Amino acid sequence: MVALIGLALALMPLGTPGATPPLFNVETVDSLGRVGYDHDMYLDGTGTPHISFSSRQSHNPNERAKLKYATRVDGRWEVELVDPTSPWGDQSSIVVDPEGVPHIAYTHFNGSSYVVRHAWRESGSWLLETVAPGGGPTIALDSLGGIHVAYMSPTQPNILLRYAFRRTGAWSIRTIDPRGPEDAWGEFYMGNPSIAVTADGVPHILYIEQKSRYVGSGEEWITELTHLTRGGGGWVYAIVDSGTGGGRNITVRLDRRGDPHASYIHDYQPSVRYAHATNGVWSVETVEPNWGFANAFTLDSAGRPHITYAATSLYEVRYARRSGNGWAVSAVATGAAGSTRIAVGSDGAVNITFHDFNHQENMMYARSRILATPIREEEPDPAVTRVSVSPGLAPDFRMYPNPAAGTAQIFFSAPGFPLSVGIYEVSGRRVRTLRSALASQGPIAWDRLDDHGREVAPGVYLVRASVRGQTITRRLVLVR
Repeated sequence: MVALIGLALALMPLGTPGATPPLFNVETVDSLGRVGYDHDMYLDGTGTPHISFSSRQSHNPNERAKLKYATRVDGRWEVELVDPTSPWGDQSSIVVDPEGVPHIAYTHFNGSSYVVRHAWRESGSWLLETVAPGGGPTIALDSLGGIHVAYMSPTQPNILLRYAFRRTGAWSIRTIDPRGPEDAWGEFYMGNPSIAVTADGVPHILYIEQKSRYVGSGEEWITELTHLTRGGGGWVYAIVDSGTGGGRNITVRLDRRGDPHASYIHDYQPSVRYAHATNGVWSVETVEPNWGFANAFTLDSAGRPHITYAATSLYEVRYARRSGNGWAVSAVATGAAGSTRIAVGSDGAVNITFHDFNHQENMMYARSRILATPIREEEPDPAVTRVSVSPGLAPDFRMYPNPAAGTAQIFFSAPGFPLSVGIYEVSGRRVRTLRSALASQGPIAWDRLDDHGREVAPGVYLVRASVRGQTITRRLVLVR
């Protein structure tokens, strides 16, 4: 059996004969025991991956798991134990705040019951707290420092969907589905919910709900994939898909307009599905018509969907991206995928994590060597005049990170002519003038200060680079 350690696996359209130069580099994150069967991954603003994952000393599936954390530092993976007291480290969810601090929500067994815990890293150590009884949490952060967690809480005779929020002080916890049993329906929540929040803290939660009622002498069951958000002073819900069976691996993400997008497994009509809402109306389409599992989903900076999942027949990790009105599907690895996660960096590279359960049961990481999809340029602001430049003189540039929580670096791909760079508000008012002798001397840093040394407010700014009287403009987003 060949281990996947250090291999670069080919990414090519399914059914295409022959090999192509490998487009994914695949490497091992951790191989000590049975690791990564359950995991989550977050890509921060610098493009650095952060992974929370389960770890068992042996390959015994009945052994309870510890919770580990891994991140990439100087080209190497650094792995550490998060909670030394936890005999249960499955069902974790990870995010990273603008200061680079990872936050993990996970299920912890305290010896008699399951609780949701929150862990965060501070001064080289992990701090731990219990949020509430329950399990299967997912976590999200807003731009104001608020922490949002959706989870399931076992309460006889049903399981309740709950939401925990904290910005300062104690956690605020509530049961959030506003509907009671309709028409004698009994309700039961299934699987783990998924949560995403807008910058100002509006939560969007996706979950599977199974309902039953007695009809005559028999019992009728239906299952629904439901989207829940705050609006009009209360909770607003919409049914995304019905008859979904158990429904698994549901994920919700928000685009720049705040519209929700989702991916999930449809059990009764076996398929990997993608759904998105426009003006509150959901549309659903099939990505993979054959039964799959372990799917994960993300949006790139232009709002395009990217999905990874495992095909059951081959236990093959696959990657799907939007291509015209359909989906382009490619193979990433075989004999893998206890679970998968996916993120697209600001540079357009696709990052995929997966569990190599049919080989060495390792925690694996794959990164595309080229842009999986070109990052579409922002539409120009009406107040900005974009001047065409000749190819030989174009002061083309990119900014990293974008959005930026601290200093932004401006990288140029222009000839070695003297150039100037200005920072403007969207109204056209100049904020800061930056100059560099030659574009070839390296990136220019903007420290978020204006020409008077004052820090500017978070928001959207325009960066204009000029060389020999020709100008090009890009947008830069500053966050807290």
